[in-house]
Amino acid sequence: MSIVNKQAPNFIASAILKNNKIVNNFNFKNYLNKKIGILFFWPMSFLNIYLEEMIFFNKNYNKLLENNAKIIGISCDSEFANLKWKNIIKKNNKIGNINFPIVSDKKREIIRFYNIENENTGMALKSIFIIDKCNIIRFELIQYNIFFKINIISILNIINFLNKK
Repeated sequence: MSIVNKQAPNFIASAILKNNKIVNNFNFKNYLNKKIGILFFWPMSFLNIYLEEMIFFNKNYNKLLENNAKIIGISCDSEFANLKWKNIIKKNNKIGNINFPIVSDKKREIIRFYNIENENTGMALKSIFIIDKCNIIRFELIQYNIFFKINIISILNIINFLNKK
């Protein structure tokens, strides 16, 4: 069931920040601070299939900021597993530091709100949600087949549209 046009709930969770610091009280609404939010979910870290999106969002981090958008990566792995994966991505793909926070949804509360919990694995489905400046969910893309690539250009077009509203 779609949650487009619903209020995005605030959440407080463990996260890894740009500087690799682990915080236990990452606050979603405080981080967005009335900017457009892009929530990017993946089932679990250490799978190369999610690298393309991670690399894209990282390479376009400054462009997204210039367009009033902030990205948050979310997985059900622990913050420690996410930090290790973040460092592996940095080392093996030579992309520099990942600039956006990576949230750990160990309790799966966030993925349950967004209706993206895989019934068989309990993990998140690969998905993207875009939240406007008023904290309303305006776009969702849920991928049941992890091998389909996300159309990143479409994401940028949606952000541009929301900035004009």
